[in-house]
Amino acid sequence: MRKFTRELAGTVAIVVVVFAVSSLAAGVWPPWAVVSSFSMEPTLKLGDIVILFRHGLSCNDLTGDVIVYRSVKLGGDVVHRVVGSGAMGRCMLITKGDNNPIPDQYYVEPPVEMGRVLGKVVLSVNYVGVLALMVRPQSINWPGMVMWVVRLVVMMSMVVALYVAFRICDSGSRAPYRPPTRRK
Repeated sequence: MRKFTRELAGTVAIVVVVFAVSSLAAGVWPPWAVVSSFSMEPTLKLGDIVILFRHGLSCNDLTGDVIVYRSVKLGGDVVHRVVGSGAMGRCMLITKGDNNPIPDQYYVEPPVEMGRVLGKVVLSVNYVGVLALMVRPQSINWPGMVMWVVRLVVMMSMVVALYVAFRICDSGSRAPYRPPTRRK
């Protein structure tokens, strides 16, 4: 059990260091987002993780790029493409999902100010974020939170069970390797 604890602590430490370094390099925390809808298909799919970069973003250079911004009306982060910008005394971006018929600003969202832009998408990794979508809370009411906790407990139990099963199968069941000898 001590070896398990050491390995788990080492893994957690590596993950924390990687997250901290990537956040400093990207200029945003966290330096990634998960695509949680079909609005960006076929460019980005549900469950894709997008890697963000924030350093040196300027309003005029973002048209055509995919960004992640904090939504005023939806209360979360949105991954959409910048389709235009206006400068009514300050930078205002018009955004639209590739799969949506009209820009966000026509029906829900006010124009996006640069202060709400979390970062520009520089890389996407397909379907890696599906696990994150599975474990995040789907609602904030009491039954929704209970189901979220149950999902987390079940998933963590599965991870521990798999780890234990692999450790049992790996412990001493193999004969040591002996290289073949040459006959003269």
